[in-house]
Amino acid sequence: MSRLKRYTLALASGYLAVAANMLFTFASVPLAFQYLSKAEFGLWALCSQIAGYLALIDFGMAGAQSRILVDYKDETTGTNYGSTILTALLVGAVQGLVLLAGGAVVLWLLGPMPGVPADLGRQFRWLMFSQCALVAAGFLTRIVGNLLWAHQRSDVGNVILLFQFVVNYAVMWAAFANGAGVFSLLWGLLASTVVALVFSIAACARLKFFPSRSRWGRPTWQRFKELFAFGKDVFVFTLGSQMVNTSQTILISPLMGLEAAATWSVCIRPFLLAMLLVWRVLDFSATPLSEMLVRGEHERFFDRFRGVTVLTGAMAVVAGVVFAACNQPFVQLWTQGKVGWSVWNDVLLAIWGVFMAVQRCHCGLLGVRKDFGWVKYVYLAEGAVFVGLALVAARPFGFIGVIGSSLIATLSMSFLWGLRRSRSDFGLSWPQVLRWLEPAGRILMVLAPMAALLRWAVTGLAPVPALILLATSLGLVGGWLLFRLGLDQPMQARLAARVPGWMKSLLLAGLSRPSA
Repeated sequence: MSRLKRYTLALASGYLAVAANMLFTFASVPLAFQYLSKAEFGLWALCSQIAGYLALIDFGMAGAQSRILVDYKDETTGTNYGSTILTALLVGAVQGLVLLAGGAVVLWLLGPMPGVPADLGRQFRWLMFSQCALVAAGFLTRIVGNLLWAHQRSDVGNVILLFQFVVNYAVMWAAFANGAGVFSLLWGLLASTVVALVFSIAACARLKFFPSRSRWGRPTWQRFKELFAFGKDVFVFTLGSQMVNTSQTILISPLMGLEAAATWSVCIRPFLLAMLLVWRVLDFSATPLSEMLVRGEHERFFDRFRGVTVLTGAMAVVAGVVFAACNQPFVQLWTQGKVGWSVWNDVLLAIWGVFMAVQRCHCGLLGVRKDFGWVKYVYLAEGAVFVGLALVAARPFGFIGVIGSSLIATLSMSFLWGLRRSRSDFGLSWPQVLRWLEPAGRILMVLAPMAALLRWAVTGLAPVPALILLATSLGLVGGWLLFRLGLDQPMQARLAARVPGWMKSLLLAGLSRPSA
């Protein structure tokens, strides 16, 4: 299978998985609110976000495994590939045991964190211990998914993810119906994790991604040092990124209360799903870009990365505008009016999403190169800046203060640093790098005024007609603008060749314009 076909399959199945994620999220939240109080739902959101930080205890080994496996997967002789797998398994087992033991001791000695009511303290401890156990198991089994990623078969992982959502929802529903309360969310997560592991192992065996018996080798100190040397950079990079991107609930809970944390968790879900759509372009490009570097295809590498960055920025603008216009009507419909916030929170989130998506391309490229350099410390400093600003701004300014802190931290640090690093690495001038943002700017100038006008026009309408009008109008216009401005002409021609004739003439009208 060609590299382009594998990428296309991965991207298409990735968007299908995001769609399934949307359906799961939009179905599971109303289900949870039928059985849980707002405070209980906020407790689950808090525990889930803490679990994301617990996963950092792998010290970047997951990211290191994925990238280093690409270096060795093409070897026809030797044991480097098998040795990497076995070393990763051994390290994961040790990390999991340390996390499980340490988590149990800390939880039972310290009790619940500030902001958790006393009557929910016992639930908090058991939920967190269970999350520790799931994260620990993930340390041991993550190598299987990394094998699929390294061999550019993320499409298989995406199909498995579809089954996970179905199993998760079915088990969660059954647990709620049988009185499991907030632990129903945990049972669903556990069942889906087991399904993912079984199917991933079966897929790797069928695709022959496991080494032959003579090429397994053994865990070695050399392989561990290679994994750890890159992994520590990934860890620092990820820690800073997570402090900026996913620590809001942890800060909101003690500063604004569990109900505010529940509001944040619900209202930001559509934003996170929209960003997943945007990030998928880079996520599934990482493996082929890594392979191009390993094989010395440097000119192709630059062209592909530039195309990915331009498309990501353009998609972020479309997704951000649609999100800002549609989120409140959707949340009102989704939660039956139980949850909501100011539309200005959505606008600020959309702006942050655009800058975050662009910097993610420029900074993420360093992971493909296995050369994070100073950017990992920039991310860490950015995370510290965000936490400091949010602690000051959360109480007086509420959600606006938290989101604004995220935007200021990202724009002033990783965004500027990422552009500077790409300019230096590729030998470009500042106008050349900034020109990659022109398509996104052009789309914004057309779509943002249209969204503001439509938002004003639907004032007073019920959520359903307002949502239909906004999503349909902005989606169609945004999709056309994305095709015309976000893609280069060769890609436009390839895509247009796959659509019906009447649509092709509309898409390709005026295609002779100079490409951005």
